[in-house]
Amino acid sequence: MSSAKQHAAEIVRTLRDHGHQAFFAGGCVRDLLLGREPADYDVSTDATPQQVMQIFPQTFAVGEQFGVVLVPQSSGATGTLARPGSDLRAGNV
Repeated sequence: MSSAKQHAAEIVRTLRDHGHQAFFAGGCVRDLLLGREPADYDVSTDATPQQVMQIFPQTFAVGEQFGVVLVPQSSGATGTLARPGSDLRAGNV
C-alpha cells in the first residue's frame, strides 16, 4: 500500500474512531475502480472543519468556508478532508 493511501486510510480510521463518517472521495475512487494508482486521495467526512482540526491538531484550513482542511503527513504530504457537498479540488495526499 502506498504511503499516500496509508495516510488517507489512517485519516478515515481516526475519524471513524471519533464517531464520524468518513470515506475516500473524488478522483481516487475513480482511479481505484479503474485499477489505476491514484495520484492523491481525498476524504469526505461529516465532521466539521473545527472537529477535524481538534482531532488532527496539525492541520491547514485552506478552504474552511467550503469545509476543506489539509491534514499533513510527516513526509510533508497532505490529506484533503472535505464535508459532503463541499469543494474537493484542493490538496493532495
